[in-house]
Amino acid sequence: MTENPSDKKSTLELAHIYIEKEDFEKGLRILSNFIDNHTASDNLLYNYSLFCFWAGDLQTAYLETNQLLAKNPDNIDYQ
Repeated sequence: MTENPSDKKSTLELAHIYIEKEDFEKGLRILSNFIDNHTASDNLLYNYSLFCFWAGDLQTAYLETNQLLAKNPDNIDYQ
């Protein structure tokens, strides 16, 4: 990631590693920093909302999911 900090796929994979190890703070920090500095895809925002949910940040998960639903009301993954 240090060679290409805008690599969405690597960022998401690294965040997943931390989430799987239940290090929610690091996983969320990685995604938050990426989202703050780059254009985030809906898939990345969806994963961010899932990570927030797993970390117990239900308010952020709810807000992110609602924003995704507003943009993509027919996507059943967001429902």
